[in-house]
Amino acid sequence: GDGILKFMQLKDGFKTLPVAPAKLQSFMCHTWLHDDKMLVGADNGDLLLFDNAGEFQCVLPTSPGEPRAATCVIPFSKGFIIGGDDGRIRIYEKSDEPKEIYRQ
Repeated sequence: GDGILKFMQLKDGFKTLPVAPAKLQSFMCHTWLHDDKMLVGADNGDLLLFDNAGEFQCVLPTSPGEPRAATCVIPFSKGFIIGGDDGRIRIYEKSDEPKEIYRQ
């Protein structure tokens, strides 16, 4: 939603974890990846990566960028697939290079 991103933990009831994304924006989609990280797609085309405690890791350098927002995302064994509002499907695979993280 518009500026809404919450991580919840179920441990003796629901507990909201603090989240500090790089900047406030509209979030369009999200998924849990196979390495226990969460990927969030923003309306400006950024793909944000969070760890399983809700801590912001980075904006993926291979994000589609404006004006190509990711509107849906699904994980698969080697990475994830996003569908965008520009009608394109993009496939990202885990990279061996630490700076790239995922390659398109």
